[in-house]
Amino acid sequence: MSSKDNQPFDKIAALLLLSTKYKFKDIRRDVIEHLLRLYPTTLAKFDSVHDEDILFYRMPRWGCHFKLLKIARVTGADALLPGLYY
Repeated sequence: MSSKDNQPFDKIAALLLLSTKYKFKDIRRDVIEHLLRLYPTTLAKFDSVHDEDILFYRMPRWGCHFKLLKIARVTGADALLPGLYY
């Protein structure tokens, strides 16, 4: 877990929402890449980070799933969907 994982969930959500709204492509790409590290799209990588009891964004991992899924759908961050649905 990196120091980036210790950010409040609202900060990560706001970065993705605002970078999409105002077309800050570099920030949006960085946020999505960071989230893909936590919600990878391959089973092998997903199994290596899958632990419901560890904290992501200062909350249990299971507390992020549906919130991130909603934000990914609203912002069109389709690359995040496979890992979030899994």
